[in-house]
Amino acid sequence: MIVAILIVTIYIFLLKIFEDPIIEEIKSAIDINDALKKRRKLMALRRRSILIVIAMCIAAYFIQILIFRLEFYDTNLLLGLSSSIMFSLIIVSKRKSHNPLGTMSSLSKNEVIANGEEFVLFLRGFMQDDYTPEIILKKQGFDIFSEYNFTYILSKYKRIYAVGMTKEIESPTGARRIYLGDATWKLDVRELMEKSQFIVILLDDRESCLWEVEQSFDMLQKTIFIVDDIEKYTNVSTKMKHLIDFPKITNEDLPNIMHFINYSKCDVESFSHNKSSYEKIIKTILHKFLGLSNQMPFKNTKVGRFCVKSLLFVAVLLLSALSVRVFAYLTEFDGVVYATSLFLLFILYSITAIKFYKRYIRSDCFNQKLWNICKSINQK
Repeated sequence: MIVAILIVTIYIFLLKIFEDPIIEEIKSAIDINDALKKRRKLMALRRRSILIVIAMCIAAYFIQILIFRLEFYDTNLLLGLSSSIMFSLIIVSKRKSHNPLGTMSSLSKNEVIANGEEFVLFLRGFMQDDYTPEIILKKQGFDIFSEYNFTYILSKYKRIYAVGMTKEIESPTGARRIYLGDATWKLDVRELMEKSQFIVILLDDRESCLWEVEQSFDMLQKTIFIVDDIEKYTNVSTKMKHLIDFPKITNEDLPNIMHFINYSKCDVESFSHNKSSYEKIIKTILHKFLGLSNQMPFKNTKVGRFCVKSLLFVAVLLLSALSVRVFAYLTEFDGVVYATSLFLLFILYSITAIKFYKRYIRSDCFNQKLWNICKSINQK
């Protein structure tokens, strides 16, 4: 454990040295395309830096052999090496910044629209963004609206995006962020609203949020409003009364969602801040309000997730074993070294598999990409 903490400390120090110049380039980028290019550069650096953690653990392993004159195949030392790598990755994954396993995005509006996939657009005030790592949020309770828990459940049914702050480095935990230019953000948000399958707006009384509510006027039938603050709701309803007739509610009615069937009739449904209530209200949004299927794709059901994760686990294990067998064929491994090498490769391949699962399989994007591939093949 001490070795792991020491390695993480050195690793973060080195990562900061390499990251800080790129971070400054992002903050001083001349336009959004330049900023996105720098963000992709930073993301590539972070992916490669995971290898540095493993290399440092292996270096610590050899240093201990030289200092204490231990056997190269010392079982306890090999187990210590494996534990150091595991603990180092766990510690790093809990950081809010300089986290190679964290949430970063380099997605642009043009990429989302050109992809042709159906998506949900989540709009909210930037002050409500939460940068706490997912590994921590998973275990935390919540008594205010949780973007992470809401979008995590909704992403089982639909692909969901949100607009990110241009100069931020880490992306908030929740909907995947799209980055827009400061000069064109209103035009871009409007286009995303029009292209989306439906819109979810967490009501806020900031000027930018009021503008988004105003833009939703001619898209009310595909817009869901989430109300979690009575003061903000009162301010929004007062400032928008010339355009949208929001119903009167009290603090006891919160939290709730609103959906306008037409310009004069609004449905209101209350919910609670817990995962089971979020699950129910999302099904209500999909089926009752929008007339969409609330049937979860098989890959996102409990059985489906178990099957997909089991297949990924077997694939990772087989790939790790195959790689080690190739090395063992070229060199002479004993049982302990074989097992340790298998474990190290299993960690590497697992990280890749987890990223792949979160990005493509867990969301509706995977089915959409398969459909696009099949369609292009048929056209040829």
